[in-house]
Amino acid sequence: MYTIKVIWTGGPLWNQTAPSSFNPDKKKTATEHLIETGGQSIDEAIMSFDSFRSLPIAVTQYRPENSDVNWITTLIIEESDIVKAENIRDRLLDNYTRKQTQLKTCNSGYQIEIEVVNS
Repeated sequence: MYTIKVIWTGGPLWNQTAPSSFNPDKKKTATEHLIETGGQSIDEAIMSFDSFRSLPIAVTQYRPENSDVNWITTLIIEESDIVKAENIRDRLLDNYTRKQTQLKTCNSGYQIEIEVVNS
């Protein structure tokens, strides 16, 4: 199994206790915040969700207290077949590496670091 951590720094701070703009009964996700602050387009978010939704990936997003990190997205690949797990890992890394490059050329202020752990 693989775990990918995407560490978001810079950009406007995400308030994980703020209400969602789409459903005030829920909390604002980091993805919603990213769209609202110009770090990602709605189209990019939809394409990403469509690409990875059916895959065995558990995703969490949280903002560490007392840190320069804006938030951490953790993606745990829950596929037991090693070849399939490696394929998912590679697809996710391609996606986030492209995003990392894109963020360097836009003016949102966001940056990401990508860590992969083989567990």
